[in-house]
Amino acid sequence: MIRNSRIYDTGNDGRGMGEGVYVGSAGGLSDRSDNAQILGNTIGPGVGGEAVDIKEGTTGARVVGNTFDGQGLTGANFDDSWVDVKGNGVLVENNTGRNTTNNGFETHTQQSGWGCGTVFRDNRSDLTGAAGAQQLAINVTNLSGSCPTTVHSSNSVTGGKGLTNIPVTP
Repeated sequence: MIRNSRIYDTGNDGRGMGEGVYVGSAGGLSDRSDNAQILGNTIGPGVGGEAVDIKEGTTGARVVGNTFDGQGLTGANFDDSWVDVKGNGVLVENNTGRNTTNNGFETHTQQSGWGCGTVFRDNRSDLTGAAGAQQLAINVTNLSGSCPTTVHSSNSVTGGKGLTNIPVTP
């Protein structure tokens, strides 16, 4: 559990690395950093990668009540959002973000069967100044019947091109 922390000025060399919170390990499924809780933190500015990166092979993370300031994102190495979810069964709820190069929150499948079951609820995204291709509060790159993602209508966005690219759940 990471709770009520202030994380800033990480990975400031411009390579798009230096995430604020990194759960799991990239490229494999053996790191079972399950049920991680990232609660009530202030992450950014000056974070050179995503504020929170949930890797494939992890399940049950909760990202709740955080404040993200993406001033420091470079767009290098795909760091173009505050939160990137590649694990399963993740809850992203009641977070606030501002300053991003593209999107607020994202899901991806790096390994087959992963990046599924994420629920987004009550998040507030300010995409003012975002210049990337999508400019969505919640960009879902891997939606399918076997890999669901739920975006509730309680999420909100200011600026950018919209809330999400999938149907919204009331």
